[in-house]
Amino acid sequence: MIARRDLVNLQVRDGRHHRGRVPWASVELGPPAGNEGVDDADTLADHPELLAAVDGLPPADRTVLDLILAGERDTDVFAAAMGIDRLPPADRAAEVKRAKDRVMAKLKRAGRAA
Repeated sequence: MIARRDLVNLQVRDGRHHRGRVPWASVELGPPAGNEGVDDADTLADHPELLAAVDGLPPADRTVLDLILAGERDTDVFAAAMGIDRLPPADRAAEVKRAKDRVMAKLKRAGRAA
């Protein structure tokens, strides 16, 4: 009898949980939101100031920018690309952050001039 009552209680609780919810079978996908499906995306060639800023980057900073654009986030990958992978972890992380901030600041300044 106890097990039967526990089962009834669970069914009642589950019924309250699902009350007012729409079943997944009736949900339709809407149009893409945000930046998805944009055909008129700007390229770097559309912004000569940014293009000039990218061309003016030193090779080390250009490598950092390429990694950022590729979506890389691992500090060790940046450190290896910059040639500072033998530094202690704290110094390596600080140096990578400085390099990323330096590149992004140059691009931001160039973007304001546009």
